Amino acid sequence: MNGIEIDFSAGYGEAGTDVPDTLKRAMLVHIGHMFAFRGVISAEQQPAGVPDGYERLIAPFRLRRL
Repeated sequence: MNGIEIDFSAGYGEAGTDVPDTLKRAMLVHIGHMFAFRGVISAEQQPAGVPDGYERLIAPFRLRRL
């Protein structure tokens, strides 16, 4: 009674091939950046930063709405 219902959908499909190539590229850039800073930055300070171009790659896929 007087509750709310939330529908949540995530992902792009059942297979890895369903993920857009741009997002795959963004993941590889970010993972490569984290790998480059492994051991230099403590775990509490991770992520060390956002690699150049990462925000531009993921921008079309970021949806914020309520």
